[in-house]
Amino acid sequence: MTKEDILTQLREAKTAHVQWLSGALALVSGAATERAHVPVQHTQCAFGHWYYGGGTRLSTLSAYKAIEVPHEDLHHTYAEIYQTLFIEQRRPWPLRLIARRLPLKLNQSTQTDALIERLIAASKRLLESIGVLEQAIMSASEEEIQAL
Repeated sequence: MTKEDILTQLREAKTAHVQWLSGALALVSGAATERAHVPVQHTQCAFGHWYYGGGTRLSTLSAYKAIEVPHEDLHHTYAEIYQTLFIEQRRPWPLRLIARRLPLKLNQSTQTDALIERLIAASKRLLESIGVLEQAIMSASEEEIQAL
C-alpha cells in the first residue's frame, strides 16, 4: 500500500467522523435520526472500523496511538448525552429511529450542556490527533511507509 493510499483511507475515516459528529449534534438538537447516529462503541463507527481495521497498519506510530483516548471519550460522552436526553420509540429497523426529547430539569440541562461541550472538545482533540498522524505519514518516505 502506498503512502497516498494510506492518506486517502485516513482522510476518508476523518470525513466519516465529521459526518458522524454532525449527525450526533443533530440528534442532540431533537432531530430524527437513523441507526448510524445512535450511540455505538468506539470500535463500531465508521472511523473505528478504519482505526481498528486497516488503520492498525500504523499502530507502531505514536501519533496513531494518541487517537484512541479522545475517540473513546467521544463515544462515552455521546452515550451519556443520549441517555440523558432521549428515549427510543419501539420501531423495527430499517424504519427511522425517532428520538424524542425528554423534558429536562434545570440541573439536567446544565449537565447536558456540559456534556455537549465535552463531546465537541473530544472531537476537536480527535481531529487534532488525526492531523498529527496525517503529518507523520506525509513526512515519512515511501520506504518508511512500506516498512510499517
